[in-house]
Amino acid sequence: VIFEMKSTGEKVIFRDTDTCVITTLGHNGRLFAASKDSIEQMKPLQCQEGPNTSSFNDLEIMSSREIALQMTLYDFELFYCVYESELIVSIFKKENFPGKIIVNLNCFVERFNEV
Repeated sequence: VIFEMKSTGEKVIFRDTDTCVITTLGHNGRLFAASKDSIEQMKPLQCQEGPNTSSFNDLEIMSSREIALQMTLYDFELFYCVYESELIVSIFKKENFPGKIIVNLNCFVERFNEV
């Protein structure tokens, strides 16, 4: 069985027919595969619980230029994953291309709107 483990311990089990499940994961969710019997015994990973120490000091010593550079590098990674076909589908309406998925483009646009 494939399921998502959220940081709260909540488990979302995916059906055998589900596709592109990786795109449905939450911000702090992780994808696991296990037998049905062992799902209840699974617990969130330690990295899902958040940092053990404050990272405020790290941000304090970083310049605004360094923060902007890191944000730009992350945005470029998202942009680099966008396929040309996703742009075409987006421009010429999704209805004209049934079954085409533009997940990478959607992630990039959401990130752009966040910042």
